[in-house]
Amino acid sequence: YAGTGNTGANHAITTGLNMSGDGGLVMISGLTDQDGSWFFDTTRGAGQGIHPTRLSSNYNAPNPSNGGNWTINDMHSFTTTGFTVQGTSTQINSWPYNNEGNGFDNQATSFKTTSEVFGMTSWNGNSDVNTPSLNTTTVSHSLGVVPEMMWIKDYGGGFGHWICYHKDMASGTGIPMSSGGSTGGVGTSYAGESGRTFFNGAPTSTQVKLGTSGYTNRNTGSYIAYLFASKTDVAKVGSYTGNGSSQTIDCDFSTGAQYVLIKDLTTYGGKWIEYRRSDGFVSGNERKIYFSQHINDVTNLDEVDPHNSGFIVNTSSVDSINVSGRTYMFYAVAVNNT
Repeated sequence: YAGTGNTGANHAITTGLNMSGDGGLVMISGLTDQDGSWFFDTTRGAGQGIHPTRLSSNYNAPNPSNGGNWTINDMHSFTTTGFTVQGTSTQINSWPYNNEGNGFDNQATSFKTTSEVFGMTSWNGNSDVNTPSLNTTTVSHSLGVVPEMMWIKDYGGGFGHWICYHKDMASGTGIPMSSGGSTGGVGTSYAGESGRTFFNGAPTSTQVKLGTSGYTNRNTGSYIAYLFASKTDVAKVGSYTGNGSSQTIDCDFSTGAQYVLIKDLTTYGGKWIEYRRSDGFVSGNERKIYFSQHINDVTNLDEVDPHNSGFIVNTSSVDSINVSGRTYMFYAVAVNNT
């Protein structure tokens, strides 16, 4: 969905997905500001928002240093056909998780809970980060297959980076989603967590194996994880090596990709970048959104092109999605997959 906010009244967004019945995740991006995407899910409830660039937990503005469970009434409800947003507060309306009443152009990407494709799980941590009590734990999930990518955040009052697991990174490693600078990079734990680990092994078809890191298993934390897996002609979790020219990324699709998320795994500071067909994902210039950073979207570059089997990445771009020798992770969703 892409559109412009209206003032005050409930604004029903129709996606064709039964979010209230099946559950899932909605990511809302402001296309005319610099605030990336806000996340709302049916596990935590419509009124709770978290953001890849925010180190605090559930957050409803205006001060990103605030933690705790904040209510965001602007994300009003999940429905049988999508979701509803509203504009109620002058203070909150200046922030892009609803963008109602400010005339912002907005875009929403929805992931419905679907067996073997997308799922969610949540847990309370059990590792005391202030003592030698370094506990590991396992958490059950119902994805139905082994998760190939996971996004994890402590939403219950803790302060810390989102952690991403991807099947093509080294065993036990993760990468901070909320760090675009020199502090972000693939590793078994975050800076300052000597001896601790994000994960205690690879996930299975029924469990997530958590290590001792405060970013995945703090004993005072409450965590949410979004789980993704590949399915032919539906979605693809994968990686590729840049060639500095142009190359087709085969996703086992027959109608091409309608959504692509790319991240450089080789160098620090590589941005998380989104491309969508609803934004003109065509053979020519397209809109790209900086998924987890405060940077305006860009519309004057031709960095990706459509292809029936997936998508094409072009020559080394300003944000380096195809530099020769670098490794990139990606997630893609096929066209007409609802």
